[in-house]
Amino acid sequence: MYLESGRWGHLSDDVLHDHRVNDALRIHEKAEALEIAFAAEIIDDRAARVSIQVHGFLDNFEFNDEHDLLIQTSNMVCLTCTRRAGNYFEATVQLRSSGRKLSEDELNAVRVSLDEMMAEMEPDPMFFITKEGTVVGGWDVTMGSKALARSWGRHMVNRWGGHIKETNTIVGQKDGVDVSRLTLLYRKPGYDVGDVIRFREKHWLVQSW
Repeated sequence: MYLESGRWGHLSDDVLHDHRVNDALRIHEKAEALEIAFAAEIIDDRAARVSIQVHGFLDNFEFNDEHDLLIQTSNMVCLTCTRRAGNYFEATVQLRSSGRKLSEDELNAVRVSLDEMMAEMEPDPMFFITKEGTVVGGWDVTMGSKALARSWGRHMVNRWGGHIKETNTIVGQKDGVDVSRLTLLYRKPGYDVGDVIRFREKHWLVQSW
């Protein structure tokens, strides 16, 4: 990714060169009817040489300028990568079931729902997974955003029913403000839509949540 205008993002070479040319080019305030064109020659994955042609009029005199610009990209580490490398997290989502153990198919379906939900959301540098794995009775996922954890919790309840429980723990202070971590426990019901259950001596078909 490239750091552009204070934000990290993926840019094609053409878009990156266009941004750099616009950053470097200075136009005289009296210049009129400007036409600007440029062509880039890629040197390697961090450098490119750009030829710029400028045509216009200055006090009714026509002019043509040619400039060469060397674009060089230096290494930086974004905040997201820094935090991921340091095992930073703000929330832990615990996947469990009510009165039973989640099957492997259920765990896979629930876990995939997070990837599907994130693909439909606006990108956020804090939407990352720090670590995840099997624990007794289910699966734990630690992530960099409390908002992402809460959104996933609501998504799972809407899709599979069940309920969620939130716990916040104060882990320190920053600039005089308490820093907390969220633990969100999601318990999936022991049955699903389409299942038949026995309740009060009768059999019932679960049709919706």
